[in-house]
Amino acid sequence: MSTLKSSAEDLTLNADGSGNDVIIQSDGSTKAIVTAEGNVGIGVTPDAWNSNLKAIQVGDYGSINEDTGSKTFDIRCNSYQSASADVHTNTDEATMFRMGGGNYHFYQAVSASADATASWTEPLRIDTSGDVQVKTGNLVIGTSGKGIDFSATSDGTTMSSELLDDYEEGTWTPTITCSTSGSYTVDTGANALAYTKVGRVVHIQGGVNIASESSPNGNIRMSLPFTPFSGTKDSNYCMGNAMLTNHGGSLPNNADLFISGDGADYASLFSVADDGGTQYLDHDDVDTAFTIIFSMTYIAS
Repeated sequence: MSTLKSSAEDLTLNADGSGNDVIIQSDGSTKAIVTAEGNVGIGVTPDAWNSNLKAIQVGDYGSINEDTGSKTFDIRCNSYQSASADVHTNTDEATMFRMGGGNYHFYQAVSASADATASWTEPLRIDTSGDVQVKTGNLVIGTSGKGIDFSATSDGTTMSSELLDDYEEGTWTPTITCSTSGSYTVDTGANALAYTKVGRVVHIQGGVNIASESSPNGNIRMSLPFTPFSGTKDSNYCMGNAMLTNHGGSLPNNADLFISGDGADYASLFSVADDGGTQYLDHDDVDTAFTIIFSMTYIAS
């Protein structure tokens, strides 16, 4: 093994003379090069770019047109420039990273088309203010339990988490049952209820038509898209607005949608009288067919 070593001072490799490069070879083949212009190539001789642009070039990469007003640090691989100065193409998928002008750019190149006109995209940028810009695509949470952590903004109050790890929106078809036995059949033309879930907070709304009944007996219950939070007695109750129409009974049309917080995935119809008395609505309070219209926000388990 041959070694170049300097223990007492800096070791200088000097390709003396104008335009000479520093070349590292193995078995007669160039493996790395530092050009006279100050560009570094690994496995390739880097392009003679504008003197303002200094870059590390990895692999076989063609010349690229760039703004000459700022210095950059580039990592590039496996791509070629088309006839257009602003379009850069490649034969295989490639990525590129650039630091320049105080910004951090993350580029991705798509596969070249038959006429070699595919162009770079910039899915991600970190700008001079520190903001992260998602320019194409999405931020994808790839592991359960991971998300956006707000713990640095904690104000010292009692809390269990400051991690936003979920967002979802969609529809669900509820089932309407009774606490003792029996159920109601939901009209297929009015059964798609909407929800939006942000973290553990779930907002639901919609209108559902009851078309018929099947031996209902007990308090009326509607299923929910997510199981409600079941915590301490003071924190697990939840009320929402509801309206009953065409129910055929003597109750006022206004009612409440109530979650008792016992861990079950349903909400009950509930009524509060003028004198403060309360009651669950049951099969005797409604007719065979009726409509429930509601809006509610609750915390999921």
